[in-house]
Amino acid sequence: MSIQKPKKQKKINHPVSMQMWLCGDVNDEMLSNFFEFFSQIPDGKIPINIHISSGGGDVDSGIAMYDALRSLPNPIITYGYGTVGSIAVVIFCAGDERILTPNTMILIHPVSAEIGGNIHEVSGHVEGILIAQRKIVSIMTEACGGNVSLEEVEYLANKETFLSADESLYLKLATGITKFKERA
Repeated sequence: MSIQKPKKQKKINHPVSMQMWLCGDVNDEMLSNFFEFFSQIPDGKIPINIHISSGGGDVDSGIAMYDALRSLPNPIITYGYGTVGSIAVVIFCAGDERILTPNTMILIHPVSAEIGGNIHEVSGHVEGILIAQRKIVSIMTEACGGNVSLEEVEYLANKETFLSADESLYLKLATGITKFKERA
C-alpha cells in the first residue's frame, strides 16, 4: 500500500477590503444591488468600505441597508462625498468609522411621505412615519456616541438642517475628515 502525499493546496487570495458605491436615490434598485454585494462579503476581518453620495430616498431601503451593515462582524468604514442627505445619513451612520471629504454636506430633515386614503388609513400612515422618525433620530444619536442628546438630534431632525463636514465632526456624526493633497 502506498501513501500519497496530499496535493499542495492553492492559496486563496482574499481582498484587503471590499468597496461599494451608493450614489443617487436610495430605492429598491439600490437595495437589490446592495444585497447582491452583501451576499459576497466574507465573514471576518476584511474591512467593508461604503462610499456614499446620495440625497436620500426610501426610508425602508435605507434602514434595511443600515441593519445589514450593522449585523456584520467586519469593520465598516463609510465615506461621504458631496451631499449625504436624509436616509443616506442613516446608512452613513452604519460605519464604525465615518469619514467625510472637507466639502461634504450632511442634510437632516423630518421624514416625509405622500399618503392618501381614508382617515383611518392616513392615521396609520402618520403613526408609521412617526415611528420611522424616532428610529432615525435614535440611530443618529447612537452614532454621535453620547456627544449629543436625543433631544438635540431630534431638534435638528425636526427642521431642515445642513451640517458641514466640520460641524458633523464636532457632533461626532462623522469620525474624520479626509485631507486633500497639497497642490504644486
